[in-house]
Amino acid sequence: MRNLLIVAICFALISCVAHQEYPSGWKPIQTTNNVGCPNLSGSYSNSGESSGNRYVPPLIEVLMSKFSGSADTIEIIESNESFFLAAIENGENKAKLELPKNSDDVYCKEGALIIEKGKVVNREGALGKEWDTFLVQQSAQGLVVNRHHGAVGVLFVVPIAGKESHWFLYKKT
Repeated sequence: MRNLLIVAICFALISCVAHQEYPSGWKPIQTTNNVGCPNLSGSYSNSGESSGNRYVPPLIEVLMSKFSGSADTIEIIESNESFFLAAIENGENKAKLELPKNSDDVYCKEGALIIEKGKVVNREGALGKEWDTFLVQQSAQGLVVNRHHGAVGVLFVVPIAGKESHWFLYKKT
């Protein structure tokens, strides 16, 4: 029991939390009375922006981690059961992908599309688990994504833990 207490104290002392507020220069998120999925149909830039100096993943990577190509624009068409995505580069359709609305890691709640991803890391002296939760919503400018990222594990023999959240904007095209 004493060892468990020591480990818990170590995690508390070396963990970090970073939370970014919604950027004041962006248009507000469109609220909806719908408890299900937001209407995300439209065409969006695959390149996003953030209010700070932060890596912004391509939109297709947020929505579908299985796509390995490049794209300029992502077109989204919504049906009752899925979102259909088209990855467009230089006017040419590079891929058509389907994102089901109701699965263990993709679902809709309180007017947001929620995508959960996780992985185990075991490399370069680090062993742990990291996870991402993306809340995808609509604004007048385009798609707004709130990314919640967390990790827990050990680096060599030092326990580490952290959690952060950031906002990304993918403009309408």
